[in-house]
Amino acid sequence: MTPNDQSITALSNHYGPAYRWLVTVTGMVGVVSMVLAMTTVNVAVPDVMGAFGIGQDKAQWMSSAYMATMTAGMLINAWLTGVLGERRTFVGALFFFSLGALLGGTAPTEDALIFARVLQGFSAGVAQPLVMATIFTVFPPERRGMAMGVFGLGVVFAPAIGPTLGGLMIEYFSWRYVFFISLPFCVIAAVLGLVFMPTRPVPKVIPPFDWLGFGLLCAALLGLMTGIADGQREGWASDAIVFRLVGGALATVAFIWWELKTPRALLDVRIFGNIEFSAAALIAFIFGAGMMGSTYIVPVFVQTIIGFTPLLAGLMMMPAGIMLAFIFPLAGRLSDAMPASTMIIGGLLLFSLGFALMAAADIDTTFWTLVGMVMVSRLGLGFINPSLNASSLKAL
Repeated sequence: MTPNDQSITALSNHYGPAYRWLVTVTGMVGVVSMVLAMTTVNVAVPDVMGAFGIGQDKAQWMSSAYMATMTAGMLINAWLTGVLGERRTFVGALFFFSLGALLGGTAPTEDALIFARVLQGFSAGVAQPLVMATIFTVFPPERRGMAMGVFGLGVVFAPAIGPTLGGLMIEYFSWRYVFFISLPFCVIAAVLGLVFMPTRPVPKVIPPFDWLGFGLLCAALLGLMTGIADGQREGWASDAIVFRLVGGALATVAFIWWELKTPRALLDVRIFGNIEFSAAALIAFIFGAGMMGSTYIVPVFVQTIIGFTPLLAGLMMMPAGIMLAFIFPLAGRLSDAMPASTMIIGGLLLFSLGFALMAAADIDTTFWTLVGMVMVSRLGLGFINPSLNASSLKAL
């Protein structure tokens, strides 16, 4: 039995059967704070553009930088957890995430603001897979779908209420207060984590880390992300953009080659040889791009084109969140009883229908019509998420 298993066993004996749900709620509160920070800032994009005198190509980095560095944080998670244990890693990630929130809310320039988002994104990337792995460890296989449904409720409910909370902050205070919304959740999650998260002693010999692989990954993300983001402004054929895109592509190929060669791979790319896991990863990529893209573009669109206030833009997302509060636990139970493919295909069809309807939106589209479009896509998301998470980890 590993030290981590011993810690989980000791905590389970101390708190009884309720421990599974205590650690699930602990992780959910932590991830909710991070997802809130990821989505609340989207309603503040027009105000940030006005405050710093920048265009949308620069302001969008508040969202893009967060997502890119979250990817890097996810891959360093396993090494950090092996060295520090779940409890120290979880609380440490919350600390640096909170520091990023404070820096973002007080940022004097747009570059300082983007750095704060980088810090937050990296911390979120470290914490999110840790929470999911811990939940899968404490629940038996036949109850993991339901557990992921409850956990996913918080993860998906947060983007729905996040824009509304952000709109309230902007309406009555300032766009800077949008960054402070997640701080109370971070404090609560850190306190709960100190009590309920499993722990392990720090190893006497620190395991080696794949620094070359990590560097190649960061170079790939930097080259591809900046190239795609700045291509329209600087020209797709300009020397700078071509250099970034080619450099990012070469770094991606070098990363895959190195991960296949090195004995201490940062990411074991061989797992994509599992067809079921690869299919789940591809689906997650597609619907993740749709969800995150819509979470950003819909509040910006309704403010800059239709003329909604930040609060009205946030309220537009609220009904979908209320609906998900009922759908997610049900979807979690169904994922334990139905084939994952049925749940995922049905969810993707609804998800696609919602976006097809949004594609027809224009300056004359009414508030409630937009609400209905968002609800259709989020209904699909509610059915996809629990089954997708459970089936991908089950495949491994």
